[in-house]
Amino acid sequence: VSVTIFFVGSFGLNVSAARRSHTSSSSDAAVIIPIGRKLLQ
Repeated sequence: VSVTIFFVGSFGLNVSAARRSHTSSSSDAAVIIPIGRKLLQ
């Protein structure tokens, strides 16, 4: 289940990043990626 959540979150991040500026998406990734890694542990 955690892996599924991680992939869904990654897809959502890619979609939101495409809709926003590069700076915003980069800061979002800096927050979301570590959370995704914690879910995998």
